[in-house]
Amino acid sequence: MSRDIKHSSGHDHDSVDQTQGQLKVVKIQLKLAKDHANRGSLYAQQQQWPDAIACYEKAIAIDPKFAGAYRNLARVFAKTGQQEEATECWYQALTLEPNWAKPEEHVKLGNRLWSLGKPDQAITCYRQAIELKPNLLQVYYRLGEILKSQGKMEDA
Repeated sequence: MSRDIKHSSGHDHDSVDQTQGQLKVVKIQLKLAKDHANRGSLYAQQQQWPDAIACYEKAIAIDPKFAGAYRNLARVFAKTGQQEEATECWYQALTLEPNWAKPEEHVKLGNRLWSLGKPDQAITCYRQAIELKPNLLQVYYRLGEILKSQGKMEDA
């Protein structure tokens, strides 16, 4: 019986060590993502767009939930005339941190996504805008139009 207890407690210790090791790896990865994003910001300040894009994309590859990297990448794409890519990055950023933007920004992004033929993403933006500010009547109208066009009258 004491043998079972020893084995069990040793196993728990190994599990704790493994968890702590995993946490260290995650912290290192998050720091690395932040470092890439910071480097991207330096390149963006110098208008070295390809290098800035590469750094932000590396940051996102390391940490796909890094909303700030998506926002900064969206700005660079917008400055370089890559509007569709900018829109996608804004969408990712606002999906990760919906309360970061004002309701009107969600509406603007929803309008842009709708014009790009991405109704499901537009719906997400409009619903977030309504959640943040329920009295945006034009958003209810736009949302109804999209849902109607998709044959989802019961959701409209």
